[in-house]
Amino acid sequence: RVHGGHTSEVYGCSFSPDGLHVVSCSNDKSVRIWDVSTGKQIAVCNGHFRRVNGCSFSPDGKKVVSCSGDATVRVWDAMSGEQTALMEGHGWVRACSFSPDGSKVVSCSDDKTVRVWDANSGDQIVLFEGHTGEVRSCSFSFDGTKVVSCSNDETLRIWDLNNTSVAVVLHTTGWVRGCSFSPDGSKVVSCSDDKTIRVWNVLTSQQLTSMEGHSDVIIGCSFSPDGTKVVSCSDD
Repeated sequence: RVHGGHTSEVYGCSFSPDGLHVVSCSNDKSVRIWDVSTGKQIAVCNGHFRRVNGCSFSPDGKKVVSCSGDATVRVWDAMSGEQTALMEGHGWVRACSFSPDGSKVVSCSDDKTVRVWDANSGDQIVLFEGHTGEVRSCSFSFDGTKVVSCSNDETLRIWDLNNTSVAVVLHTTGWVRGCSFSPDGSKVVSCSDDKTIRVWNVLTSQQLTSMEGHSDVIIGCSFSPDGTKVVSCSDD
């Protein structure tokens, strides 16, 4: 089914937890929420003044978070499209997502930082500093206690929300464009400009495997729900 309404390139989209709705974001500066079965637009979230780089639903499906080149992260009501929280402090924001309990938002930016915010008030809770290049991707572990991020500085970093002064640093080659935790939190997968996908042990910081096959830059990767497989996508 085609959901038409954006007036420029679409940079991100994802399903709601119940699979009934889709959220999308675009170079047209809008975030839009759609009914999957009918294809009709439910809400338009207007407020960003540069392209919107990422968007996703909260775990309960009632809110949506988005991030933009306008240096803001915003939370919206998924039914009305009204803005409920504004997070400011970053430069150009590359990625954002909710914590598993929906109480927090994590984001990363070209300003080389990763930040954790209160999803309701918009207040900054934690500032993670250490990357020396643009931070391309970030996400929570499934228990919400850790954050993984990856950067142009050729590293992944695993941050502990209970010990914010220390990060586990994983060194690879090439800009690292994507990263995420396995469902049980024991592993991290990453993908890089070196055309490899790597799986890492979170506890030991050791690389477990390297997967090759793509012939160009790999731009995204994630685990399957049972943690036994990895999916990736590339400019090839």
